[in-house]
Amino acid sequence: MNLFINRKITLLIFLLLIFIMLSVGCTTPGVETINHAPVIASTPITSATVNQVYTYNVIATDPDGNTLIYSLTVSHTGMTINSWTGAISWIPSSAGYYDVTVEVFDNGSPVKSATQSFTIHVSEEAVPTNQPPTITSTPDTTATVNQTYAYNVNATDPDGDTLVYSLTTSPTGMTINSTTGLINWTPTSTGDYEVTVRVSDGSLLDTQNFSITVRAEEVTPRLKLTPSSQTVSQGSQVTIDVVVENVNDLKGARVVLNFDASKLQYSSSTAESFIPNATLMANATNGSVTLDIAGLGAASFASGTGTIITVVFDTIDTGNTNITFGTTTLRDKSNNTITHTKSSGCSVNIN
Repeated sequence: MNLFINRKITLLIFLLLIFIMLSVGCTTPGVETINHAPVIASTPITSATVNQVYTYNVIATDPDGNTLIYSLTVSHTGMTINSWTGAISWIPSSAGYYDVTVEVFDNGSPVKSATQSFTIHVSEEAVPTNQPPTITSTPDTTATVNQTYAYNVNATDPDGDTLVYSLTTSPTGMTINSTTGLINWTPTSTGDYEVTVRVSDGSLLDTQNFSITVRAEEVTPRLKLTPSSQTVSQGSQVTIDVVVENVNDLKGARVVLNFDASKLQYSSSTAESFIPNATLMANATNGSVTLDIAGLGAASFASGTGTIITVVFDTIDTGNTNITFGTTTLRDKSNNTITHTKSSGCSVNIN
């Protein structure tokens, strides 16, 4: 009886041990977790330049979603990698071929990793090519005798080089500031003068050629009556000339003369030869006469000083009186108004 009980107890203990072993020492197939290695998906950058920053962002994924850590197992002086992002940075100091190996680890169990090996070709730093300067300003091509001519030459240089200005062709007395490019000149005679400006960056240059036309010193035209005064006897005539001074390209004029109708009476007027082929139209009223003169033909204009109209008055009473200008207009060959001044007129003493 006791033997049977002992056998029964022994069997129960044996079955309990088997159950415990199956419970804690074994796993069910298909439930066991397997760690997978990460995968590097990015393509390395294999070219670089001496003294310029090289960058390559290593991109890797992990099938199990594990955290990844990046490292360089083969690298070169100064090359670094961000352990968490995989960003490689490097400034190569000499040309050549450089082998690199990147390894990325996961934090699974067991730890798995992936590697990527590549070669970087480092080329010499490119030497910048010097580019020539360019003159960008437009010259003033007219000047006047005895008046200062100024032209500020402007130029640009793509490389930012210091520029030096000079004159290779210039008239007597013309100067240029070598730093600013400012040209100064006071011409002493009329004519056409050739100028060549040069700007240099020390090795390359640009030039600008132009011609300056120097005109005569400008003087404002003037309209006057001559003689400025005269004495005549009653019953005789007063003759005056309408004179223009320092005028350019005169082709027409309109002159109004005012006078004392109690002393003078308009008699006649004649267009003089200063304006070639001119015709004259006169319109006299009590105390005023309007004289219109026009040149005929494209070449009928004149410059300088001369008499354009001669006017005759009859004297009708004694005493002192004046002949003065009313409105006056001068026209050039293009029918534009010529700016001018006029005298106060002339005085007449009638005995």
